[in-house]
Amino acid sequence: VVTSLNQKAWNLDERLENEDKEKAEPGGPEVVECKDPNASGGKRWFELDGVFDKNCSQEELYHRSGARNAVVNDIFSGYNATILAYGQTGSGKTYSMGSAAAGDRVGDHDGIIPRACLDLFRTIAEKCDGNAKVEMSYLEIYNEEIRDLLGSGKEEDQKKLKVHETLNG
Repeated sequence: VVTSLNQKAWNLDERLENEDKEKAEPGGPEVVECKDPNASGGKRWFELDGVFDKNCSQEELYHRSGARNAVVNDIFSGYNATILAYGQTGSGKTYSMGSAAAGDRVGDHDGIIPRACLDLFRTIAEKCDGNAKVEMSYLEIYNEEIRDLLGSGKEEDQKKLKVHETLNG
């Protein structure tokens, strides 16, 4: 498991509202310090494998977050791979995952998913004997509803996806 934090640039309102709340510095020890009035000392720390600031390119994020390694190495070693973006609305998940690429090239602003797909199929072409099966999901979970972003978009197909909870939550 690799965990990373990608900070988007805040707009003026966000900067004023959050001026003193959270700060993460890229480089050095990958530790994020957050103010938390409920924690002892009013602060909490989170250790991550990578912290990326607003100047980080999409390509650098893809490589340094471990996503590329999962696609070109781990999958071909027999592991399943999950690439997950989590955060508040407007925090930059859609941009970081970036699903706007088309064709056999990615541009500077294309995110993790188009890069991963391109690398996956290039690696299949290089390493497999033409006998490969790819199963892929691209899901959005919002307000406890799941949408299949690769599906047909028809309402009846979307209703098949449900959130399942155990007795423990």
